[in-house]
Amino acid sequence: MFDRYVPLDRRPNFFANFVELAESITVTDRIQARRHPPDDKFLSLAVSGNADFILTGDDDLLALHPFQGIDVLKPTDYLARYAG
Repeated sequence: MFDRYVPLDRRPNFFANFVELAESITVTDRIQARRHPPDDKFLSLAVSGNADFILTGDDDLLALHPFQGIDVLKPTDYLARYAG
């Protein structure tokens, strides 16, 4: 799964950085958006963690943009908007 995103030789550094930057979030808000119930866990996490963005390629999540004040964007749209 990671092959197209992070080459094998860069994965140890990638995961070390990920662990260093990751933040544990306790889900306090249970969301039931009902567009696609399996996505509710991502919405619950984003709301509970006061996320600024949800980056996804999932059309069901993208259709909710914005969701409770959280931008729901494709990674390429995020990069075009904020990294350039």
